[in-house]
Amino acid sequence: ALDAVPEQAAPDHQASPARAVESRAAADALARAMADLSPEQRVCWVLREMQGLSYESIADTVGISLQAVRGRVFRARRSLTEAMSAWR
Repeated sequence: ALDAVPEQAAPDHQASPARAVESRAAADALARAMADLSPEQRVCWVLREMQGLSYESIADTVGISLQAVRGRVFRARRSLTEAMSAWR
């Protein structure tokens, strides 16, 4: 009867803490990169990428032109991509 119970692999306790440390380091790097954005870029990026707002909604919410929103999100993405390139 016990032979019918599948054997489960033992959890890898070494890999899990290492992954947690790496994830924390990446999150810290992202927080630093976000802090380096201008406040205007950060607001537009967060509204677009984290809140899922359309460019039009961001323009209305922030009170700027659609073109300005697109430029700020573009520059924020470029800065974050460069800052996080080591984590790819």
